[in-house]
Amino acid sequence: MKPLPFLLAASLLLSPTACLRWPGPMPGSYRPALSSDPEIIAAAKAAISLHNAQPGNSTVHLLSIREATQQVVSGMNYRLWLRVSESGRTRTANALIYRDLSGHHSLTSWDWE
Repeated sequence: MKPLPFLLAASLLLSPTACLRWPGPMPGSYRPALSSDPEIIAAAKAAISLHNAQPGNSTVHLLSIREATQQVVSGMNYRLWLRVSESGRTRTANALIYRDLSGHHSLTSWDWE
């Protein structure tokens, strides 16, 4: 075997990027969550309630949770895509909810699709 192809193959196998690859989602990143999970449902209900409580916002009603992801922090972040009813029309909202270690929810952001 010639040394050059062997050295090239060995350098590719031992390259820093090959060593740094993680076999799944990076620790601390958002991960998919089941929309039927009781914690996700509680976060969605909290998002609706907190959104409706803000001055100037129209009242919305939760229809369904289209998608959910969660991130473990000092507590939990939930990124939710919610189908809601607003003044008789169906809309999708992207909500970011934080649940602290005592279980208290706060609405970090609310954006319309």
